[in-house]
Parts: sequence; structure tokens; C-alpha cells
Amino acid sequence: MLPWSPTSSATSSSRHVHTRDEISHFWDYLESQLEPCDCTDEAKVNEALVCYLQIATESYHDYIVNDQDLYRTALTIIKSEVFESNREFCISKMLSLVSIETLEMNMKFIICYILLCHCKSDASSLDYMLEYQGFTVIYNCLYSQFAYLDKYDVEDNGRGRELPTEPVTDLDLEIVEDFKKISTVLLDLLFQILKYSKCEHSSLQKVDSFFVCYMMRTVRSDSLDDIFSNSKFRVLLALNEQYMISLQKEDLNNLVLEYLLNDEISRNFVELLLLQFNRVVDKPLQIMMCKLIYLVLSLDKETALHFFYVNDLHVFIDVLIRNLTNISEDEEGLRNTFLRVLYPLLKNTEWSSTYYRMEDLVKILDHLSYLDNICQTNEVKPEHLVTSKLSLKCLNEIKLMSQQGQSEKTIRNKNDYSRRKLDKNGNLAYVELNKRRSPPAPPPPPQS
Repeated sequence: MLPWSPTSSATSSSRHVHTRDEISHFWDYLESQLEPCDCTDEAKVNEALVCYLQIATESYHDYIVNDQDLYRTALTIIKSEVFESNREFCISKMLSLVSIETLEMNMKFIICYILLCHCKSDASSLDYMLEYQGFTVIYNCLYSQFAYLDKYDVEDNGRGRELPTEPVTDLDLEIVEDFKKISTVLLDLLFQILKYSKCEHSSLQKVDSFFVCYMMRTVRSDSLDDIFSNSKFRVLLALNEQYMISLQKEDLNNLVLEYLLNDEISRNFVELLLLQFNRVVDKPLQIMMCKLIYLVLSLDKETALHFFYVNDLHVFIDVLIRNLTNISEDEEGLRNTFLRVLYPLLKNTEWSSTYYRMEDLVKILDHLSYLDNICQTNEVKPEHLVTSKLSLKCLNEIKLMSQQGQSEKTIRNKNDYSRRKLDKNGNLAYVELNKRRSPPAPPPPPQS
């Protein structure tokens, strides 16, 4: 048997099917624990909070059996007068409970789920979490979960450091799944902190090699629906972003980049990166992926040359062309990001040998380099200027691109990035408007 056993909560095989009246009575009873009390009395607030958490924990897998029930449990408390009048105290109390190593696993899960729901509904709660060592608490708890899973998760593609000597039972597997479930919530909490707060240098220093290595080598590239894997992927992207911010002021080793450059560890991660880049529509996530790819491709030519397999490189270029073509004007900043990634990709990777879809690239870059083609009004925004300049950079400063562009007579002086003049206020003068050129048709998919 594994070293942790579940609580007395009903298992899926022995769960009692409750009547509608029983369910209604349970929720009434749970909510009654938060009935108005003297919210200025910290002892009474503490008692109400702990009672609520204890009942919710005892009812997990019994009355609280699905995501809807969990969300109701979280929403009930964070919308209560007890919580709203004492947010700082309640958050600090819940963090102190999570930090207890021997705390019942189900209670940790319930608490973390409540904290996650609150962070997503009110970003200001992140300030309280950081003030009360939330980063350290979540990181330490996650570290313990990872250490356990690294040792006992036999589904970890056979890469666990130590396999159980006794046969693995259904109960053992259920325990592992429970660890993954709470780890997923903790990862989402950590992502909220990394993405929407500025981590102190001391917090990033706590992150060690095992923590990053475990996440990177255990992500799955065979599925986009694995919530645990996707949560690890997102945290790695957000952690890399924090490293990039920190490196502007502090000398700190970027562990995400370090393990990304280790082929044996990062193979699945790179495959998942390509899959996500091809399919994800979440703008912040797209930008974080671009930052990581840009970081690798800009290190040195040797590193960039061997980062992508040729087929993967071609897929990535296909996606970039599609994204550059389809982005709307109000997402011009995202197009800037894609163009920043494109330049080192063309210059430093094997594209310089394959010239994959060169004609399509020249056409779309030439189109984007004219302000007439990307401004739908007479106002030129800074993002439009950046798009034009970056497009010209790809066309003019990469030798192969320039040669191809010259043959089609599309290369212009890099300072001549508009056929329109700007007035003293930075707006386009109507008298200088030329007829807009129609955007090019989306390029056909590559021939297989």
C-alpha cells in the first residue's frame, strides 16, 4: 500500500444516493455555519470559518461530488458576510491551514479550491496571499505533491524515480489521482500569482531544479485535454516570464530555459508547445509561448538551429503565417509579438536551408509593411508602426528574404514604411491617402 490513506468520505463504489430533501438539508446546514455573527470578533469569525471548512471536508465525495458542488461550496463562503468583512483574516487563516503538512488532504483541496475561486473573481486577493507568504505556502505544498507523484505515479511514462515494490491496487491509483487533483488546483493558484503579480526575487530563488524538471518532463504531448498536464505547462510559461522580468535586475538562473534546452527532459514539452501554439486562442497564453520561443531562438545560432526538428519548424511557420494573416486590427500588439518571433526563426534556424514557404512569407510581410494595408482608419497607432517596421526588418535584414523580395520588387527603403504622410498630430492626412491594396488571399496549405 502507498503511504497515504483516504479519509472516511464515501468512495465512488459505496456512495449513498441521497434524496432531494437530504441534499437540500445539507446545503442549508452548511450555509447556516456562516449566518451573521459579530464580524468584528476574530474568534467568532475563526470558529465559523473552521466549522464551514470541516463540514465541507467531511461531505466531500458524499454530498459534494462534482464541479458544480465544489463551485457552490466556494461561492457560498466567499460571498458570505463573514468572509467579505474579514477577507484578510480568512485568507491568512486558510493559508496557515494549508501550510500544515499533516492537514487532511481533502481539507487542503477544499481550501485551495476556495482560494482559487476567490483569486479568479477578485484579483486583489492576490495581494493578501503574497502578504501572508502565499507563494511559499503553495510552492511547498506543491513540492510535496510532486515528490510523492514522482515516486509513486506508475503512469508517469515509466519515469518515476522509484516504483512500488508491491502490486499497485485500485486504491493506490485512486490516491495518486487525488494527489493530481489537488496539485492541479495548486498549480492554477501558482499560475494566478505568477501571471498577475510581481514575484519577489526571494520567491523565485525558492524554486529549485526538481520542481521545474518534474513539471517539464511529465507534461503530456499526446493529449490537450489533460488538465493536470496543461496546468503544469501554463505554470512553466508563467515562471519563464517571471524569470525574464527578474533577469532585468537580478542575476538569476532561468531554470525553465535550462531544462527546455535538455532534449531528454523537454521532448514532450516542446511537442505540447507546438500543439498548443497551433490550437490555443487565449491571447495571454499565446504571448507567453512566443516569449519562451523567442528566448530560445535568440540565444545563439547553434541552439536555435537544433531546437526544432525540420517538420516541427515547418508546422510552426504554417501557424505563424496563418496567425499573421488572420489577426484583427484590434489585436495588432499580438501581431507584433508573432513578428518578433519570426525574425530570429528565419535568421537562426534551418529555415535558412529549407526556405519553407518563402514566397508566402514575402507576400504577407510585404502586405503588412504598408500602413495602408493595416490601418482601417486615418489614425496610425504605435502598434501599426511596429508591425510595419518589424515586417521590413524581416524583408530587408535577412539576406535570403531580401533576395527573394528584390526579385518580386517588394523591398523598399526601411524608413519608407508608409505611402501616407502623418500630420503634426500623428494622424494620417486624407489628401495623401492612396487606394488601399486588397489583402492577399490566405496562402494555400503546404503540399504534402
